[in-house]
Amino acid sequence: MPRANHWALPEAQAAYDECSLDIYTKGLARFNADKVITRAEVIALFNRAFGRMADIAYIDANADRLTTFKHVKTTDWFYYKVITVANTYASYGMEWFN
Repeated sequence: MPRANHWALPEAQAAYDECSLDIYTKGLARFNADKVITRAEVIALFNRAFGRMADIAYIDANADRLTTFKHVKTTDWFYYKVITVANTYASYGMEWFN
């Protein structure tokens, strides 16, 4: 959480209360209210806010047909989050539609 007098404390607290900041509470990323947020953090928060869940089995089975990025490795904590946001499809729960 930001320091007690930080300008974004109410917003950060609201996001924390909604569990939107699980990438920080799980230790995947380090929260620093005074630093610029990374692309990976934005993507993780975006997916969470819009209920976009990564279907790991689908992504693994179809990686050759999906938009991927050379600099994003399968071992990166944000790999499946990036692939989820970079590809155009709709999901209903865990069902995917092109």
